[in-house]
Amino acid sequence: MGRWGDGEMGQIFIKGNVSIQPSAFSYQHSAISIQLSAFSYQLSAISIQLSAFSYQHSAISIQLSAFSRRPRSLAEC
Repeated sequence: MGRWGDGEMGQIFIKGNVSIQPSAFSYQHSAISIQLSAFSYQLSAISIQLSAFSYQHSAISIQLSAFSRRPRSLAEC
């Protein structure tokens, strides 16, 4: 009885799902667009972190210019 139900019901569900799946895909696509808008907010947060790193790099460049002045003053003496 289990084999009879699986064989016939499987064929009926395949035919029924064909008409239902396109409407289900349209809902999934709208859900994906909402997730993509959430990713855009995360990307804006990453851009803020990158601007913080750019301040650290500018601080390092100031330290490097200070070190480059010291050997020149020692060579002149």
